[in-house]
Amino acid sequence: MTENETVCSLHKKEATAIVCVHLCTVGNDPIGFNVPEDIDNDLEAWCDKCENVFNISGGWTDRATEFADFRPCCVGCFISLKNRMRV
Repeated sequence: MTENETVCSLHKKEATAIVCVHLCTVGNDPIGFNVPEDIDNDLEAWCDKCENVFNISGGWTDRATEFADFRPCCVGCFISLKNRMRV
């Protein structure tokens, strides 16, 4: 990872979480906030569209991962997105 991939582009803090690009580019409209079911307190999330591609693809295949286009973010951004995107 490069330094840019380990720093939150918004807060310039250490990026310890990742979210799909759709969560990064959406306004305030809830689009879902999915996290791994088998890992507690994991800082990884994706929208409902990514969840659909994940399910159709049978997991995080190259296609699903490319569609999600995960981006690094800090814990503050992760929590903010979680609070805004959950319906």
